[in-house]
Amino acid sequence: MKKCIAGHLIQFMLIVAFSSPCFGGIMYWTDSGSIYSANQDGSNQQQIFAGSNTNGIAGWLDIDTTAQKLYWRGGVTTNGYDGGIIRKMNYDGSGIETVLSGLNHGAYGFALDQSNGKMYFGDHPDGIFTANMDGTGKSALANTAALRHTHDIEISNSQSKVYYTNAEHTQFNGFNGVRRSNLDGSDVEDLVSFSGQNMGALHLALDEGLGKMYYTSLVLDSIWKSNLDGSDSELVLSGINEVLDIELDATTGKMYWTTSTLLQRANLDGTDIETLSTFAASSSSNNLVLGSSAVPEPTSLALISMGMLGLGGYNLRRKRKV
Repeated sequence: MKKCIAGHLIQFMLIVAFSSPCFGGIMYWTDSGSIYSANQDGSNQQQIFAGSNTNGIAGWLDIDTTAQKLYWRGGVTTNGYDGGIIRKMNYDGSGIETVLSGLNHGAYGFALDQSNGKMYFGDHPDGIFTANMDGTGKSALANTAALRHTHDIEISNSQSKVYYTNAEHTQFNGFNGVRRSNLDGSDVEDLVSFSGQNMGALHLALDEGLGKMYYTSLVLDSIWKSNLDGSDSELVLSGINEVLDIELDATTGKMYWTTSTLLQRANLDGTDIETLSTFAASSSSNNLVLGSSAVPEPTSLALISMGMLGLGGYNLRRKRKV
């Protein structure tokens, strides 16, 4: 009986440790140029970077899970339109490093391709560029020079494709929608078109497991989804005033999005909407990225250690008695 109780107690300690929030998802988002983090249910919100003209105004975000770094794309002026930079830092906001500077613009799209050690970023009004993740080797992505307003970029390693949106103003008569190409920019495909509509497709997210692409439309105040090739497009949510960025958590079946004033989430079918945070000020550059906690908190680490030691000792005693 004692053996059974001891075994169950050890199992319980391990379950509690691995079920704690530190092993769940976390998220980062920008609000008025600063960067915040929280658990994916909105709890434990904290500012990890204070944006300013001196420190930089953060816009687009992505995570290097291998090096455990948060990359951000932004500018060094209060409106984010000059002195474009790319910086990286630790998850807690410490250790800030400038990866690339001297870009034309402080906004317009950013994504990491960790598998190939590359960054992709828009640089208004000259299209999309790539560089190594240390900032070296900057070069233009083929067939994107005419894109003035590349608002979002996503990498599909399973397809070896780069997806991007271009939210063009109607007076420029440029492409307005979602495209994809090979990682070198070749073989361009128009997937979704908002022809004739100002600022049509703004941001996108990929669910490769289900073969779906979600994208937001600022002008239509809505979230849409389609197959990865753009077919079978359908409306998911409407009436979302000034919807901006979108991210997906396929594990929990949730989608997260920002508006000019709110951070919200819902089920992937648009039901059960929750507001997780209200932004300090209205902004058109409130973006987010989802991640997972890489390092256990001390309390969880202690539970794991105790559980593993207890399990080891329990098994050793059993072997000695055999």
